[in-house]
Amino acid sequence: PLSLWPAVSAIFAYLWFELAYHSTDSPRSIAVFLTVYSVAMIGGAAVEGRGWVRRADGFAVLFTKLAAMS
Repeated sequence: PLSLWPAVSAIFAYLWFELAYHSTDSPRSIAVFLTVYSVAMIGGAAVEGRGWVRRADGFAVLFTKLAAMS
């Protein structure tokens, strides 16, 4: 469970961006958020390998857990 904290933080970052950030309708802010998220995922995968995606990609972890419940 402690290894899933990067995924939890990724989901919280997405939720903060969608619900609390003041200009989520701006194309520039969406592009910046997606660029930062993509660089973090690609950089982590380059350093850690496939395990990084399994542990750090918030959406992959979320949907894997949801699929395991069904």
